Amino acid sequence: MPSLSHLLRLPARRADGLLVPNRSELPEIEGTNATMTIGEFWSNVTTLCHVFNGRVTSGPRSVGQNRAVGGVVDSYHLSGRGADVVLHDWADIDAFKGVADRLGIKVIDEIEKKNHLHLQPK
Repeated sequence: MPSLSHLLRLPARRADGLLVPNRSELPEIEGTNATMTIGEFWSNVTTLCHVFNGRVTSGPRSVGQNRAVGGVVDSYHLSGRGADVVLHDWADIDAFKGVADRLGIKVIDEIEKKNHLHLQPK
């Protein structure tokens, strides 16, 4: 996985001017799929939130918690591999999605319905 310092050296800019990688400039990363470990997933989520000034609003859930918030029965939250994230600046959403994709994370845009992005391994 690329380090945060590597990500910040790439020549792309967030809406507020902070350097972030362009989708095409990130190296291919092997082993990033639905079998990624919980640790790998959360390391990637933490990196994304740090770079894009995001905040996790929901992470691992029990079956009861998932039911209470209206989550789907096969939610990635139940296995610890699901995260809901909000960004400080939604203007960064395209760059966020591009970096997440290269890190092996699928982004489901739930902004209109639930005011967050849902993240899970691809």
